[in-house]
Amino acid sequence: MRIIFCKKKWGRIVFFLILSGCTFAIRTPVTPVRPTVKPHIFRGVFHAHTQYSHDSKASLDFVIKTARQADLDFVVVTDHNNMNGLEPYRQMKAPDRPLLIFGTEFSTWHEGHLTGIGIKQAPPDIEKTQEVVDLFHKEGGYAVISHPLSRRKPWPTWELKDFDGIEVFTFSDIFYADGIALLPKALFFPPKVFLESVLKNRSFPALQLWSDQLNSGRHIAAYGATDAHLKFEWHGLTIENYLLLFQSVTTYALADELKEEKIIEALGHGKSFIAFEVWGLAQDFTFTASQEGENFKMGDTIPVGVPVTFSVSAPKKAEIRLIRDGRVIETKNVSDLKVQTSQRGVYRVEVYENGTIWIISNPIYVE
Repeated sequence: MRIIFCKKKWGRIVFFLILSGCTFAIRTPVTPVRPTVKPHIFRGVFHAHTQYSHDSKASLDFVIKTARQADLDFVVVTDHNNMNGLEPYRQMKAPDRPLLIFGTEFSTWHEGHLTGIGIKQAPPDIEKTQEVVDLFHKEGGYAVISHPLSRRKPWPTWELKDFDGIEVFTFSDIFYADGIALLPKALFFPPKVFLESVLKNRSFPALQLWSDQLNSGRHIAAYGATDAHLKFEWHGLTIENYLLLFQSVTTYALADELKEEKIIEALGHGKSFIAFEVWGLAQDFTFTASQEGENFKMGDTIPVGVPVTFSVSAPKKAEIRLIRDGRVIETKNVSDLKVQTSQRGVYRVEVYENGTIWIISNPIYVE
């Protein structure tokens, strides 16, 4: 009996290793490590699940260890319908960096998933989604629509008022939804090549949803979500490469210091940008504006009537697109771009590397 048990045990181990393939077996960083850490800009990931979600087994220690490997300053943890990891995190005497920030991904009754950040506790089981948003706001938090085009949990209606953000990219929509199609790549590609093959020339339909909401006159921040889970674990063996998930999309927050309230405020007000750093380190990206000697950043509002100069700086020569109200008004293959205009509108930037999207800014509003 013992021999049969051992054979089954080793058979399972071999099975998991085969399933893991190159992409998941190689657990080394695939995106660049920052040569220096710049002040007032913090590198992190948004939307990660821990062992306090019903469908993830990642311990808090494991999340912190992975964030360190990925050279992250913060991780926004959004466990399903709870914030049960917050108190254990406070008690574990964790390092200041990486900082874990706790919100929750709430399962609404009639829509999809709604993420709350900057809140004190997970909401009760409320039927009306608008009441959930109002509760988030009452606690000083922000409501973000999760994976709006997910095959499993799409967002069916846009009648909701006053939500603050939308995920314009969610890696789980690719990683889990297209799992069978991606398996051959996972078996034979190393992690960096795998990520490049998955993201190369990919369209971002949720960008249009976001643009439509911005054109309605609302201020809405864009988020890039890993939606990282660790679904399978057996005697320390894991199939998913949690590090790979953390490096699928990066969020940069512009804040005075690495404190929970400062990072949340930056994310909530759109003082942030998204980057797919498999195409290159993005911390040197800037998108600013100036008017009569006053400087503005992403998330800011500028009064219309006086000319505004928009300045974009990419970390390297790339295709920079300046967009107003959803339409490209200037595009050049450069590392720096300046455009002056007096027109009102919602201005944002997309940067492309060899035809593939690399960086997505949040808007500057002229109104």
